Amino acid sequence: MRVPGRAASRRFVPALRRPPASAACALLPACLLLVLADPSAAVAQTVDAPDSSLRLDIAGDATVMALSLLALQFPTTLDDSIAWRAPHLRDRSAVNPFDRIATRQWSPAAGTASDVLLWAGVGGVFAASGIEALVHRHTARKWVIQGVVMAESLLVASGLTQLVKYSVRRARPQFYNPAAPASSRDEPNANLSFWSGHTASVAAVLTSFAVVQWLDEPGGPLAWASIVAAGLVIPTVAVLRVAAGRHYPTDVIVGGAVGVAVGVAVPFLHRWKPAGAARTLRVDPLLLQGGSGAVATLAW
Repeated sequence: MRVPGRAASRRFVPALRRPPASAACALLPACLLLVLADPSAAVAQTVDAPDSSLRLDIAGDATVMALSLLALQFPTTLDDSIAWRAPHLRDRSAVNPFDRIATRQWSPAAGTASDVLLWAGVGGVFAASGIEALVHRHTARKWVIQGVVMAESLLVASGLTQLVKYSVRRARPQFYNPAAPASSRDEPNANLSFWSGHTASVAAVLTSFAVVQWLDEPGGPLAWASIVAAGLVIPTVAVLRVAAGRHYPTDVIVGGAVGVAVGVAVPFLHRWKPAGAARTLRVDPLLLQGGSGAVATLAW
């Protein structure tokens, strides 16, 4: 039995040291921001649009994206120094009963389908946002703001995933599955099961897209379509990752939960109210038993 040493680990490092393509491509909206933001916005360090309830903070968002990219890249530089587990087959009884179903799954076709669905989800939300902007003639700033918010959600979820994967270093199900080829256990990536990056990424970007739509176009056709898309695609990717034999049920459940949480939190952190928004104070009479009073209502 061969235990991979430093030389064996190095063989897989070049592919692993590149950030996931789905997260790296999320930088495109950020580049558009730099192109479309005018000098006055750069001085003010904020970008907003008259037809959007979202606002960007250039310095803050750039920092978050940079830290997320660092979280994606830095852990992979430790591959040569981490003592990865020996790639031998193990007793599946060591896996908890809930996750044990994954040790009986192995399907490269399901793995490929999950890859395709991830790419379709990431590319689809940016394409849908662009088409909506053209059809409804939204301002370029609104389109850029929405794109950056979705890209930031994807990058944050991917960065968190990478940090946790390298911290936990959970062996994937193929270590307990005789049907999985031995080569699938002979790489550092085989020890990065928790949590599912596919599920977290697609959940983050689809949830972010849905939240952005409901914040800016509540009740619109695309807002409802985004809910349906998220409800169908996220669990499908999760099931495919388990069926592929690449993740345990707990991996995809936690990954999906984290992705949804990030997809909700990031857009809401970009909400704002224009400084000149109307503020009203209304006082209405209130009849009480044995007397009267008044109710004051302040809106801002």
